[in-house]
Amino acid sequence: NAQDYQTATGQPNWSVGCAATKDKIIHTYPYAQGFFESILPHEMGHIIFREFVGFDNHAIPLWLDEGVASYQERTRRQSANMLITEAIQNRKLINLEKLFSFNPQVIQDRELINLFYAESLSIIDYLIKEFGTDNFVLFCQGLRDKRDLTKALTYAYPFRDIPDLDKAWQRSLNEPRPS
Repeated sequence: NAQDYQTATGQPNWSVGCAATKDKIIHTYPYAQGFFESILPHEMGHIIFREFVGFDNHAIPLWLDEGVASYQERTRRQSANMLITEAIQNRKLINLEKLFSFNPQVIQDRELINLFYAESLSIIDYLIKEFGTDNFVLFCQGLRDKRDLTKALTYAYPFRDIPDLDKAWQRSLNEPRPS
């Protein structure tokens, strides 16, 4: 059950699954809600992404890892768009600089954790929709080969640096989006 899973893995009480990426093991529990729609694709996303860019690649921030994993979930995009719209209206959007230091493992505020995952997904969704999957693959290859986030970003996209990506992404949030 959920309590056994959390005791065995040390995950916070909001977690329903986690991946040991190097070992290619997914930890969860039987009958976890959303297993096939969310948990399995999300955790497999972590494993596949890390296998491609490198298991010990320290250039990968948590928001990028979680954004790629969340992008694999079928059901999360619509709720992510709603959370971001609400955060913009309430002036609670987390900028990209703050996402770099965000650690959901130690935060108790479930709304803030949900916003972190929603924004992480939104950035990946923006990169893929705006520039295509080929550029995203180039970006991931750059991460794998260069092991530097900024170099990989400028290799695949027309951004000068991370703040430039943040501005473009936030600008895109103010444009009309399908729900």
